[in-house]
Order: sequence, then structure tokens, then C-alpha cells
Amino acid sequence: MAQNVNEQVKGSGDQQLPDQEQLNLTLNNTTNVAEILQGDKVYVKNSQGQWYVLDKNTLQSTVGNPFSGITIDQNTLLGLLQNIKLTDNGTQSLNGVSLRHITAELDKTALQQLLDNNPQLKSTFGQQNIDTILNNTKTFVSTVDVWIDETDFYVHQSELKVNLDADTSSVGNGAPTAVKTSLDLIVGLSKFNESVTITPPTNETPTNNPAVALGSLP
Repeated sequence: MAQNVNEQVKGSGDQQLPDQEQLNLTLNNTTNVAEILQGDKVYVKNSQGQWYVLDKNTLQSTVGNPFSGITIDQNTLLGLLQNIKLTDNGTQSLNGVSLRHITAELDKTALQQLLDNNPQLKSTFGQQNIDTILNNTKTFVSTVDVWIDETDFYVHQSELKVNLDADTSSVGNGAPTAVKTSLDLIVGLSKFNESVTITPPTNETPTNNPAVALGSLP
């Protein structure tokens, strides 16, 4: 049978270098979770609204950081150049700012490289075997768009779109016979070089067990 999974994630946050950040996430418009990082401490608010605090190294060594943002290694980007087609869309206005809009069309090889080098991004596709899906893809369209300030060269917004239809009927072993994926991931950045204040909660519960803090997350 075919397998369809629909999820919507919205987030907003601030970062104060070198070691402070805060992030708020809304899952499927119903579940709210949050994270605050200050130094070596991570504060996590689960979907019930309870705050926990634990050591950053403990969280990362056990489960990684489920709140960490998607980062793309620059060397990976250079390797992708042979598998993409670039289009310069000229100058456009985004949120009242004049920005250069660039579109990159990715083939399956480029998408595979991008996913392999970004575990957080790869996880948005679910638990299916990415290699199997891409190898059995019937239709595939993927683009990356960036909007860049040509004065300071800051990326104000990036958008990754993936649409694929794969016939996985030959896989067997209980796997779905078809997989359709439609992904639209938008990351917007603003308030460059502005100071922010990140205040940890005062009602947090200390724990050394990440499962306690994360067990109530969807």
C-alpha cells in the first residue's frame, strides 16, 4: 500500500554567539515545544509545558540535539555544483528588503549528497530508506532557493522544495508499495548583528536522563 505522512513544523528563535540560543517549535499547529541553550546547559520544555534542564554534553551524546538547526557544510556545497543548474532570478523584494534571488535545481545525486551530509534534514523524510526511494523514483523535482543581501551578503531566506513519486513495490518486507513526498522547508533569518536577551526559565526540573526531558515530545 502507499504511505503518506503529512507533518507541519513552524519555528522561530534567536541566537547570541558564542553559546546562547532559544528556539520555539509548533508541530502540526497543535503541539508546542521549546529549547534554550546557555553555555553547557540545555533547557527543554515538553509538550505539557514542563521545563527540564540537563547538561548539553549528556543530551548530545545520548540522542543528539533534536532541536538543532539544519546546517550545510560548505565543502558539500562545492561538490554539489556538478549536479545542479543555477538560475539568477534578479533582484526581488522580500519583507521590504531588496535581495538577489538565486534558484538551484537539484538532481537525485545532489539531493542524496545534501541529505547524507545533513542528518537533521534527512530525518524530515521519515524512516524510509532514502537510497531505495531515490533508486525507484518515477518523478522527481527538487529546488533550493536563496535570497541574498548583495551589500553584506547575508542569506535572508532559503527554501528547499522536494517532490518525488517512487514505486517501491519491489522492496517487499512490509515496505509501502509507493512513496510520495512533498517537502517545503523555509528558513528565514533577520535581525542581523542585533543583540538579543535570552533568559532561562526559573521553574525548571534538573535531570541527568534525556528520556525524562524528551519523553513527552511527539
